[in-house]
Amino acid sequence: TGFVSRFGSVRNWTSDIHAELGYTYSGSAGRIELYTGFERWEDDGQTPIPSTTQLLVLGIRTTGVELVRR
Repeated sequence: TGFVSRFGSVRNWTSDIHAELGYTYSGSAGRIELYTGFERWEDDGQTPIPSTTQLLVLGIRTTGVELVRR
């Protein structure tokens, strides 16, 4: 049917990146994580007009003691 031959060449490459770096503190009440991260999405489909999105994040994650296994 010629379907595959329509896509015989690659016009451009895209890549999505997610990276985090952080530190975890564990204790009797649970766990807390402090982290920083970077994300880069090409053709972000969550926006009305797809475009490249870059985010720098700083965050805190907490986990209760019932979910932390020692």
